[in-house]
Amino acid sequence: MVYKKIILSAIVLFFVSSVILLFIIACESIFPAPEPITYTITALIGNNGDINPEGKIIVPEGEDQNFSITPDEGYRISDILVDGESVGALSGYTFTDVRQDHTIQVIFLKKAQPVLPITTKKYTITASSGTGGTIEPEGNIKVNKGDDKVFTIIADDGYQIINVKIDGTSFDNIGQTDNYIYTFADIQANHTIEVSFIQQFTIKTSAGDNGSIEPEGEISVLKGESQTFTITPDICYQIEKIIINATEDIETESPYIVDDIQEDYSIEVSFILSDKKIRRYNQDGELQNDNYTSIHAAINDEDTTDGDTIIVCPGTYYENLTFNGSKKITVQSVDPENEDIKSATNIDGGGEGSVATFINGDDSILQGFTITKGSGTSTGSFTAGGGIYINNSNPNISCNIIEDNESANGGGIYVAGDSSPEIEKNIIRNNESTNMAGGIYIINSSPKVFNNIISDNLAYQYGGGIYVNNGYIESNNSISVNVIKNNQASHDGGGIYLSNASPRLTNNDIKNNNANNYGGGIYIEGGSPDITENNFISRNSAANGGGIYTKNAYIDSENCITGNIIVNNTASSSGGGFYIEKSTTFIIENIIGSNQNNQGNSAKWGGGIYMVNSNNCNIEKNAISGNMANIGGGIYVNRSLPTIKGNTISCNIVSDAMDGSGGIFVNSNSSILPGNIGRPADWGIGRGNIPSTALDDPPKDIEYQIAGNTFIGNEHSDSAGNITYSEGAHVYFN
Repeated sequence: MVYKKIILSAIVLFFVSSVILLFIIACESIFPAPEPITYTITALIGNNGDINPEGKIIVPEGEDQNFSITPDEGYRISDILVDGESVGALSGYTFTDVRQDHTIQVIFLKKAQPVLPITTKKYTITASSGTGGTIEPEGNIKVNKGDDKVFTIIADDGYQIINVKIDGTSFDNIGQTDNYIYTFADIQANHTIEVSFIQQFTIKTSAGDNGSIEPEGEISVLKGESQTFTITPDICYQIEKIIINATEDIETESPYIVDDIQEDYSIEVSFILSDKKIRRYNQDGELQNDNYTSIHAAINDEDTTDGDTIIVCPGTYYENLTFNGSKKITVQSVDPENEDIKSATNIDGGGEGSVATFINGDDSILQGFTITKGSGTSTGSFTAGGGIYINNSNPNISCNIIEDNESANGGGIYVAGDSSPEIEKNIIRNNESTNMAGGIYIINSSPKVFNNIISDNLAYQYGGGIYVNNGYIESNNSISVNVIKNNQASHDGGGIYLSNASPRLTNNDIKNNNANNYGGGIYIEGGSPDITENNFISRNSAANGGGIYTKNAYIDSENCITGNIIVNNTASSSGGGFYIEKSTTFIIENIIGSNQNNQGNSAKWGGGIYMVNSNNCNIEKNAISGNMANIGGGIYVNRSLPTIKGNTISCNIVSDAMDGSGGIFVNSNSSILPGNIGRPADWGIGRGNIPSTALDDPPKDIEYQIAGNTFIGNEHSDSAGNITYSEGAHVYFN
């Protein structure tokens, strides 16, 4: 029974299995299985080794792939590149969990040959040093063949390297030093280096004022050596003392020598004034003679020749010098431009003639002195040139103080006889003349007067500062860049007096000069001086022509007075700025007075300009401002027919109850319009200053064009004496 059940179960199992199998087969035919996912790994190999597997290897997704690498005999793995990136010199490589394509490349290189040990030959360098320093390294130093070896040598404080011997021979290229480096290069043998040192000492030197010592300061000197010093006194000085290690040496000569030095030294030198005060040098600067007892003796020495220079030490020399044209020399103080030196180097004439005389065509140089107490050279009827007398000569007079001299003509300097000297950079002061020219007298000559200070001189007649008569004819020389101040003339020309002379005056400062009569700043009679380019003429005073006075001047001449500043001058009578008489003066582009800071010129008549009997005078393109007078604050025209045009005439006033015009006062028989006498027909009458069609009382700040000039802000007094702006303030016809 059991057996039957087993057989039946087997039959049922077989049947069921067959049905399932048939179902599976049917499903596979209807729904086929998907293809597996794989990736390719490309294994690249060059020469000299193997990789296994090689070529393109298919790897299922997610699986690993191993590669083994074997180099050929004599070669080694140099590098493995996976996907182009180095992973090192490995003996194999495994890709794990492959999910993309890859490359692997192996690089083999030949193995290096084994390096056999080399036996290097060695040499010995023996280095040694004496007392006073070190050498590093020192002793016996082993060095490979072909190598370099450096040795550093350093001296102790107070020592110097004196000798370096290489293999017993002194090395000559060291010099005096406290350190040195020596190199043995490409060593092919044994060597020795021996260093010796020497003690050194310091010498400290110093020089006092008025001289020098060379070398100066701290000097290093080797033991046993000698040192030479050059001691040079300044001109006019000599060695006073030599103090060595606080002890005065009896030797005071140069050169000064210290022998066999065994210690440190200090040397101090002092100087005193020399008793040899006058020295002559040739044109090469070589001393020729220093034994003169006077300046005059040096000048007249038969050995003195052209080009020599005589240098005079500070002191006072009581003598009179004569330069007679026989030689061209220079006579000077130690430092001509030093104020203290020239003040201390005096030539005192002692009241016995001119201090210095130049004659017979002499053209020497005199510079750097104080020239004083001269009384002038007698010319027969008068004395001339208290300080310096020049006749028919052309010297250079420069950088001197010329003071406290006196004579009839030219208390300071007298120039005559067709001379053309250069007078420059001098101070000419406190000189007197009983006749003409307290400062400089010029007749029939044309000196260059440049950059001087001419002050506080007195003339009892004419030309307190400068007097010129018949000078500067056809000459290019000029009177320029001078300060001419505080000079006094009892008659005319406080600053400058010009008679029949035509110099060119440029860039001078002419101030605070006084003349009792005419021309406080400048007096001009005859001639036609060219007064141009920034002359500043101020605070001068006179009875007439406080700034400038001209008479019978500028006849048929192209010269003029132009480009100057004429302010704050005073005349007690007429012409605060200018007094023009019988002249055809051209006054062009000047500043005549200023409304700023009360810089106007002032006078009783014609505060800015007063002219009388002067036809054909041209007053053009000037600024005439801030001047004051009782009549004619700006210009007073009296018996004249000038041309007045292109000027700006402003802020001038009259200060008296008289009729008088702040701008221009035109007296009878006069005009400001060429070809017209008196008032134009269409102008107002009496006090009228403008055409009758205008207002009687025009506004003060309005400009008016009258006869070619610009008028503004001029004032005059009314009949009650009040200073006002009203008709007649600009132009008044008397």
